This record gives sequence, C-alpha cells and structure tokens, in this order.
Amino acid sequence: MVSLGITTHEVDGATIVTLTGRIVFGEGSNALRSTVKSLIAEGKQKIVLNMRSIEHIDSPGLGMLVAAHISMKAHASYRRRMSVGRNPIDAIYRRRRGEDGTDEDFAGHR
Repeated sequence: MVSLGITTHEVDGATIVTLTGRIVFGEGSNALRSTVKSLIAEGKQKIVLNMRSIEHIDSPGLGMLVAAHISMKAHASYRRRMSVGRNPIDAIYRRRRGEDGTDEDFAGHR
C-alpha cells in the first residue's frame, strides 16, 4: 500500500503542494494536515493542492481535505486544485479547466 507523499514548491507566488499516493485515515492525512497548518502559519496566501497523482481517498481523507479548505478560508488563504485526472474526487467537485491547466473553481481569487 502506497502512503501519502507530500512535496511543496513555489511558483509565481503560489505554494504548490503536490500529493502522491493515498489520502487515508492515519499518518498520511495527519502529514497533510500538518503541512497545511505550517503553510498557513508561514502566512502563505495562495496554496495549490496538486492531486493529479492521488490514487485513493477514503472518507476520513476527504474530511481532512474539507477541514484544510475551511482552515485556509478562515485564514484568508485560498486554494485551487490542479487536475486530479480520472479519480472519484472529480465527481465531487465542479470544475472548469483554466488556460494554465488548473481548475477555475476559485476564479474570484485571482
């Protein structure tokens, strides 16, 4: 079973959080929660979750993503999801593809 891999880098003032593997209950979702809290504490205002390489999300993992979104919104951060490919999460989020390949759900935050 592949655990969650998390890497971050900066692009044009946005922090890209690239996720690989599985977002499931336990250590992986705790690591993602910790990463998001650290970015908020550092004052990051633009956080992009690149979930293109996510293979599976269980219900606690989905809950963690919702909690991360609420935390970022409460701290005036904003997030955009990059393409998640052929993944069940596609059915959950309404998406519109932007010119740069990211989803435009949060177009009001440009």
